[in-house]
Amino acid sequence: FFSATMPPEITRLTQQFLKDPTRIEVARPATTADTITQHITRLPTSDPKAKRTALRALVERGEVQNGIVFCNRKSEVDIVAKSLQVHGFDAAPIHGDLDQSLRMKTLADFRSGALKLLVASDVAARGLDIPAVSHVFNYDVPHHADDYVHRIGRTGRAGRLGEAFMIVTPADDKSLDKVLKLIKKEPVELPLDGIDFASIKDRPRDDSRSSRGRGRGERSERGGRSRRSVEDAPVEVETQVETTPTPASEAEAAPQRRRSRKKAEAKTTPAAQKTPQKTNQAESRQPASLAGNPFGDDVPAFLRRPVVLAG
Repeated sequence: FFSATMPPEITRLTQQFLKDPTRIEVARPATTADTITQHITRLPTSDPKAKRTALRALVERGEVQNGIVFCNRKSEVDIVAKSLQVHGFDAAPIHGDLDQSLRMKTLADFRSGALKLLVASDVAARGLDIPAVSHVFNYDVPHHADDYVHRIGRTGRAGRLGEAFMIVTPADDKSLDKVLKLIKKEPVELPLDGIDFASIKDRPRDDSRSSRGRGRGERSERGGRSRRSVEDAPVEVETQVETTPTPASEAEAAPQRRRSRKKAEAKTTPAAQKTPQKTNQAESRQPASLAGNPFGDDVPAFLRRPVVLAG
């Protein structure tokens, strides 16, 4: 049973499937290779733009034949790769959300030397067999200390020399302590002189969303005012909409006003006011003997039969 690492999960598997195995270790767990020179660059700010500026400075400063840039989040992988491309660097992203064919093509380009910088999540830290990687850049300090060992293990392989850089911000103190405690080494401090990181600030990511939100708010307010203006507008009487010729005299105008008033009353009369008229008509059709009966419209059928008087 062979394994590049022996975490507790793998140890439990060996105990389950193997009987009294002899354990042979090539090196102590979580040991970094002596062929790798490790560097730390500390920044006074955690601003993403300052980190991207530091990354570009480190790539330009070193003699990078090819390198892997590691990020903690897949969304950050895309952002960093795009930033490098915009500034003229030959870079491409690789992470688990990309299509398998695209990931295979990106890896093939990196192996062949057609791609210089590979921006990756931790999915690329394990299982990649690319022997000639000159540099590894930890854009983010890994949350798990073991990941740091696997990340920088992509360089300095098979007796080759390699260099590893890690960008550290004030927010990475706890993660950095875990890494240093695990590797039991003190990486070389590499300051980036000549760059005023305190003045570099990225635009807030919610600026565009907030401006769009304000736009929606303004539109909604305008829409609200327009709706209120429609609701508050006086409702014109239908008779005012009707166009009637202006009468030549008051005598001609009086009959027209009466006709218009009757039309308006007929249109605006509720149905409840018309119902009693139908009831009265129904009562008028009833026999005279049932007039004034206390049953109203619901007269029993036996009372509706005509009364035959014996003569």
